[in-house]
Amino acid sequence: MRERDKGRGGLLQSDLTAELDCAELLARAAGRMALDLRHNLTVVSKANNQGPVTNADVAIDRYIVRELGERYPHDQIVSEEGGLPEGYDIGPGRTWFIDPIDGTTNYIAGGNDFVVMIGLAIDGAARLGAIYQPIEDRLWRGVVSDTSGRAERLDGNGISALRLNLVKKSHNDIVAIVSRTHKSLRQNAMIKALGPKKIRYQSSFGLKAMLVLEQYADLYVAWSRQIKKWDTCAPAAIVKAAGGHVSFIDQQELTFLGPVAHNKAIMVASMAPDETLWKILYDIAKDAF
Repeated sequence: MRERDKGRGGLLQSDLTAELDCAELLARAAGRMALDLRHNLTVVSKANNQGPVTNADVAIDRYIVRELGERYPHDQIVSEEGGLPEGYDIGPGRTWFIDPIDGTTNYIAGGNDFVVMIGLAIDGAARLGAIYQPIEDRLWRGVVSDTSGRAERLDGNGISALRLNLVKKSHNDIVAIVSRTHKSLRQNAMIKALGPKKIRYQSSFGLKAMLVLEQYADLYVAWSRQIKKWDTCAPAAIVKAAGGHVSFIDQQELTFLGPVAHNKAIMVASMAPDETLWKILYDIAKDAF
């Protein structure tokens, strides 16, 4: 964790090309580390039922934090394994958010559904993201400027521009993507209430968001109130850059200021949510389960 330099207002610019290139470079290098370290894993459980963590999570976290710190010494860096003090609040300025392995459970199990995520928020708004899936050698990246955005996928087919044109769909005509490993009563209630035409199961917040962006699904709702800002900064920036929808269930914009946990359910959509969908999801969110 490094503190921001409040005097660097000149860096709050729309052209974040150098930062995006850096995030991509580090995400790819971290992905290679994840593959190398997978052959000799040590796994422990985090405190407060926060899931497993491996020696790879820790090593990759330290690597990215060190490299970003050398390149951008005045920026704040918030990482999953960085050991933030209790009650830490994220302030304004430039803040990098690092999730060294999103989908750790799947990573431990030998699956493909894990990614490295690096995001940059400026004054609380997600502005840049790079997400790398090492098994598939696939990278998503995006930058949101004050007036527009651009998002791309890089894989064996080269560079593909990603752009969504949001249209409305009936809630029972959508494809919903849901968590494979973190099932909940609210997730079940959503499936029952919407009656989607198809349900896809997937690990990793970042991968679920990217599959919505790629229009393999229309909707993803993360019901856990323990979703952290390192889980969401990179995907939120990329989805927004492509013209997709990402917000809290109460229709408020995601903010990357304040506590590390968002404490609200989050929606990612490749369609335009209508009032019926909003009401269904909002009612589920406020119900006591």
